[in-house]
Amino acid sequence: GAGQTLRIALEPGTEVSRYSISFTEPFLKDKPIAMTLAGSSWARGRESYDEERQKGYVGFTRRMKEGWYRVLAFRAENVDIQSLENDAPQEVRDVEGGNLLGGIKIGFGRNTTDSRFLPTKGKSYELTYEQVVGEHTFGVLEGTHRWYKTLREDIARRKTVLETKLYAGSVVGSAPVFEKFYGGGIGSIRGFDYRGVSPRSGPDDDPIGSKWIATASSEIAIPLYSETL
Repeated sequence: GAGQTLRIALEPGTEVSRYSISFTEPFLKDKPIAMTLAGSSWARGRESYDEERQKGYVGFTRRMKEGWYRVLAFRAENVDIQSLENDAPQEVRDVEGGNLLGGIKIGFGRNTTDSRFLPTKGKSYELTYEQVVGEHTFGVLEGTHRWYKTLREDIARRKTVLETKLYAGSVVGSAPVFEKFYGGGIGSIRGFDYRGVSPRSGPDDDPIGSKWIATASSEIAIPLYSETL
């Protein structure tokens, strides 16, 4: 009755496996502060190695007037790089084995959209900086801007919506390959393979990630049946 959310996910697979649990309290001590606690473990086969991660996370979001909010988050994570192929790039060999990381993220943003899941109008933007320490020391600066506009509404009140997204990120310092930026795939650059847009290295030109990324995209969502298809 107080809006808390508990989510447990078990997703075993042959190429990707994910296991996670998270809990969100939207009004911490009856204040407009959301707290999220989460733990996760996942494994995925990369181009020339296998990557496993175990992560603990706690985050706080303070909601303010007119859609503004501030973010403070902490993570502790172990990234295990294993099962390297003989032709793996040197950048991958440099981080073979366990890599312990700890990060603190701060940021702010604003959301004036009309829906959390399927917005039809409004804007949202967020700017964050995370400082990471441990086996590797570096910073990550990221910014995202989204804009939604209804182009048409039919007699059934189904809306055709234009969405525009701008995203940019930059690594401050020297980050390992598993913390750099990659483009391509769902949610990134359509028409390219997952992680297909990246600097490459090694005999097989494997992607090794970039210190920066900048993308811009637009799409029009046209309802075919009901409100979500």
